[in-house]
Amino acid sequence: MKTLKPECVKTMEKISSTNQDYLELIFQLTEEEKQSVRPGMLAKRLEVNRADVVNALRTLRRAGLVRSMKGAPVVLTEKGKFAAKRIHFLHHLVKTFLMETLNIRDHIAEHEACQIEHLIGNETVKAMINYLRNRKVELEHFDLDEVNEFLVYTKRLSELKVGDKAVIKRVEAEGLLKRRIMEMGVIKGDVIEVKGMAPMGDPIELRIGDYTLSLRLEEADLISVDVL
Repeated sequence: MKTLKPECVKTMEKISSTNQDYLELIFQLTEEEKQSVRPGMLAKRLEVNRADVVNALRTLRRAGLVRSMKGAPVVLTEKGKFAAKRIHFLHHLVKTFLMETLNIRDHIAEHEACQIEHLIGNETVKAMINYLRNRKVELEHFDLDEVNEFLVYTKRLSELKVGDKAVIKRVEAEGLLKRRIMEMGVIKGDVIEVKGMAPMGDPIELRIGDYTLSLRLEEADLISVDVL
């Protein structure tokens, strides 16, 4: 499951907050309420029309997050289950934090969490986890000591140490430099490993798949990655 993390989060960046709400509801119904999910049930719960549900499921299916066929229940894929569980976790985290720190009433915290869960950044999530953990606050459905799988650590390739592995997120160079880096095999979505460094840390020896390459530190600084 953990090997899906970078891919899932990268996929969720392309899914609207509305469609993420569908994903979270499917997770709640199937995993917590043990119900067989049908489009009509989703329409009723979210108070939308059936056409909206059909369009949302089509988008989620194309993203590889659900399986849905006419006349059959809606089922989360492994990728979809992880992504939905992560959204669900962020919802509970934000809601609990608002209630515990600001004494926000339950129904207001619930409403606010539905919006914040789609926007919150990794550093804020870590701070909330630490705050609640230090005060021994329990989070519904989740153990705060076992939620690191939901965190995404985005760094520059230049920040990694020997032995670190990461998924390439973005090459931020421009023009001929970007083209040269990509021609060397640095492609978004691939796993890259730091194999070694020169005595002064420049250049960096890297491995992608079965081959190795070297990048100058200033080039590695132009590549953002999700650390595994």
